[in-house]
Amino acid sequence: MIGGDYFGNNEGLLPVDNYKECDVDYHDSSRGTKRLVYTDAGFVYYTANHYESFILIYEQ
Repeated sequence: MIGGDYFGNNEGLLPVDNYKECDVDYHDSSRGTKRLVYTDAGFVYYTANHYESFILIYEQ
């Protein structure tokens, strides 16, 4: 994974919060469509379709 950049939740599919994102399966400078999106509070979401839908995978 690579990342830690700000995620704006422009799609409005996640609860209001401050998010960061990181790429999953980054290969040869191709970012692909898979991301982890997370909060400082410990919520982690996964998207395999470049922000079209999310799955909550961890909640602290």
